[in-house]
Amino acid sequence: MQSIWLKSWPQGVPMMWEKPTETVAQRVFLWANACPNHLPIIYYGRRFDNQALAQWVGRTAHALVTAGIKPGDRVLLFMQNTPQFVFSYLAAHAVGAVVVAANPMFMADELRYELEDSKVSILVAGRELAATVEKALTGQGSIPVIYAAFDEFLPDSPIPAAPRVVEIRQSLPKNGSGKIMRRLLVDEKRSRVSS
Repeated sequence: MQSIWLKSWPQGVPMMWEKPTETVAQRVFLWANACPNHLPIIYYGRRFDNQALAQWVGRTAHALVTAGIKPGDRVLLFMQNTPQFVFSYLAAHAVGAVVVAANPMFMADELRYELEDSKVSILVAGRELAATVEKALTGQGSIPVIYAAFDEFLPDSPIPAAPRVVEIRQSLPKNGSGKIMRRLLVDEKRSRVSS
C-alpha cells in the first residue's frame, strides 16, 4: 500500500531522505571551501560570504570554548535576528553544545524561567537587552554572559535604513562598570503609519 502523498510526489525528487554525515556546523566549513563566495547572509546590505561566515563561526566557537563550554552544555541565545545569532547558533553546534533560543521579546521573569528550566551554562545576548538580562540573572548564581551589539555589523548606509541607535551610559547591576551600552530608539518618522 502506497502512502497518499507519494501518488503526487514530484518527478526527480528522491522519496527517501539520506541522513547527512556532517552536522550543519561542519557543513559551514565545507561550504567555505566548496563555494567561498556564495552569500548566505545579507544584513542591511552587508554581505557575508561562506568564507566570512566560517571565520565568524570559528571565532565565536573559540569564545565559547574559552568561556568553558563543553559538549552537552546549554547555550542560551537571547537576541534579535542578527548575524551574531547565526554565528552563535552555529558555533554552539560546532563545539557540541545544545542551543536554547529565547524570544528577545521576553520580559525578565520569562527569561529567568527559561534560564532555570534549561539549566544554561552561558547566555549570549543582544547588548540592547542588557537590562532585561541583568534583572533576570538576579539570584541565578554566576551564569556568564556574552553581549553582542546588533549594530556591530551594520554598513555605513544600511538598506533598508536601520533603527537609530544612541549611546547612553548605563551602569549594569552585576558589574557596575558603567560601560557604554547601546539602546535601541526607533525614529518617530519611521514608526508613523501614513493614512
